[in-house]
Amino acid sequence: MTAPQDATRVAGPAYAWSWPIDRSRYDRTPALGAAEYAALTERVRRSDALDLTRALPSVRREVINLFLREMYHRRCAFWGSSRADWIDLFNDQRPQRLAHRLRHYRHQVYVIGYVLCDVDIFSTVDTVVRYPIAVKVFGQEAVDAAISSSS
Repeated sequence: MTAPQDATRVAGPAYAWSWPIDRSRYDRTPALGAAEYAALTERVRRSDALDLTRALPSVRREVINLFLREMYHRRCAFWGSSRADWIDLFNDQRPQRLAHRLRHYRHQVYVIGYVLCDVDIFSTVDTVVRYPIAVKVFGQEAVDAAISSSS
């Protein structure tokens, strides 16, 4: 899955699909300022990326807590996280030892990384079930159409 570079709308013979989130609305500066940190909890709590995943309230809290801990640990906003940082989120041996809890909300983390930060780690992490994630991002009709056109 690759994000369209210039277009936000992709049309095909049977459907029209739009990129689900307008990333230009976000301040994607890698450094995390004091005012940003103070406002972060509220902003992430109402994240349209989590709305896209239809995360349950308990899952939303876990994902928000994960990102807050990661930003505190790395001292930067998740916009500034490298691809290696995103992959490290799923490492069972990392000092924060949060990967064992990700089994309950890993799809939300993949979607946020992909939709908001252009991070595609699907081929790197073996345990990814791609279809449900693709459906969350692109919609079932678009995914099924793409699958049927490639078979």
